[in-house]
Amino acid sequence: MNQNFNHHDDITSMEKQARFQIITVEDEEADSLQGAKIISDCKDAISALYASFREWLKDANDNEEIKAKKAKLKQDSDKIIALAKEQLRKLQENEELRKAVNKGVKVACDTGVWVKETVSDGVSEFRKTENGQKVEAFVKSVKNDDRVKQGVTTFKKGTLKVAESALKGLRKVLDDQDGTQDDKAEVSEYEKNNNL
Repeated sequence: MNQNFNHHDDITSMEKQARFQIITVEDEEADSLQGAKIISDCKDAISALYASFREWLKDANDNEEIKAKKAKLKQDSDKIIALAKEQLRKLQENEELRKAVNKGVKVACDTGVWVKETVSDGVSEFRKTENGQKVEAFVKSVKNDDRVKQGVTTFKKGTLKVAESALKGLRKVLDDQDGTQDDKAEVSEYEKNNNL
């Protein structure tokens, strides 16, 4: 029995050391809500680990087995703390990466605005020159040319005729598949109302 009390004292000391390590990690690296969650989870895992060992120790009698399990307990405790440190390190790296990406996005946005303003200024300056005025006059003359206007109108009409033809062909296919008189009457009525 006296040995079990000695083991209990050892376990309490080991747990205090583990908690001290966690507090040290918390002070050094946990400066966000996610970091605080990682530390909290680590504390809970350490508490559960030591509580489980204490339960097992109540029924343990073999001193060598107890020593072996204590060594394993220390290793497991160190692993949990190391895992928490690793997660905090990755969190820190992700935060730094996020900040770098945000900075890059801002620089790209600012550069885009600068390019747009520069091009706009360049176009304005070009329009003021003799060649720029010639180009602008040429564009206006093409835009106002009756042949161009008629070509655009013809193109629009041709496109509309192709679309109407496709619609008629689709109606014919649908009528052939369906075969009902009511649908044919509705289509004919639609064609009359829409001048098709």
